[in-house]
Amino acid sequence: MKKTLYIHIGSAKTATSSIQESFYQNKDYLKERGLLYPASPTFPKMTAQHDISFSAVGKVCGWLNKKEIHSSKEPTEKLLNRMEKTDCDKILISSETFFDVYKTVDELKLLKDAFADYDVKIVIYLRRYDDYFISMAEHNERVASPHAPARINVPQIIKRLHPYGPRLDKWALVFGVQNMIVRPFNPEVFENGNIVDDLLHVVGIERTEEYKDTSTVNESLSFQRYELLRRMRARLDNNEKRNYDQTARHKVIESLPDDMLNKGKGKDILNYDQRRQVLEHFAEDHDYIKGKYWNSDREFFAELDENAYNNEDVKLDQTDLLELIDYLCSEVQKKK
Repeated sequence: MKKTLYIHIGSAKTATSSIQESFYQNKDYLKERGLLYPASPTFPKMTAQHDISFSAVGKVCGWLNKKEIHSSKEPTEKLLNRMEKTDCDKILISSETFFDVYKTVDELKLLKDAFADYDVKIVIYLRRYDDYFISMAEHNERVASPHAPARINVPQIIKRLHPYGPRLDKWALVFGVQNMIVRPFNPEVFENGNIVDDLLHVVGIERTEEYKDTSTVNESLSFQRYELLRRMRARLDNNEKRNYDQTARHKVIESLPDDMLNKGKGKDILNYDQRRQVLEHFAEDHDYIKGKYWNSDREFFAELDENAYNNEDVKLDQTDLLELIDYLCSEVQKKK
């Protein structure tokens, strides 16, 4: 009987780092209950198996910054050896880069062939379109990305988003619809309202008091701090954006007292009307996913709440900026 291999492919911005941290810190707990969460063959202290997402298809990974694994199948071969030897009847590997790296059916067939001796289940969480854009916007400002939008409007948002359906269909064509576990990034449908518990439920592991809680990774910026970073970056030309010192930006944000520029949350980046237009644009894609991949009478994405998104009260105004300048001047003065 084949062992079951769960490949958690993301998607990005669905608490993947928090999931991976939790499973990595609890790998002994999982192993005792029949689930192997293997260490990365290339980076044993990395909480995810990002190297496998590239290695299985022989692709180059620039950001992993280790030349010997570029276009190498060695990490996958090491993982397969580890999987073959384990007494566990279930294995889980996780990397949100899977969903981004594999663009074609032919590439997905290579991935399937690499794990041909296993009963493969594809697990993916999807974030509502407007919320995904917000999470990416926050990330881009954190890292001073030159690709972050200088202005946020509905045409720009739609241009940067892609329907999920066509991408899911490629995976389903290769691995089979019956082997696709497509879940909404929606606390209303999570097991116990928690995404870690939800994935544990998917792979058939019960959480007990012995399971260690881990900290949330990549917490959101306040709306005002996001706005400050956006305005700082927007004043630079493209070359300056690429060379902008991220450390300096982070020091400004991290040095602020907790109560300064801390109004609002990431959700306030878009107001209700902007969100509504985005969701209307992708309504057909949403209905398609729900019909093909969501075997439940419950809603897939959470419904849009008309009263939840009004960013007028938390915008960064002149008074806030003057307070910031006063604070930074006083800090400089203290260091003289």
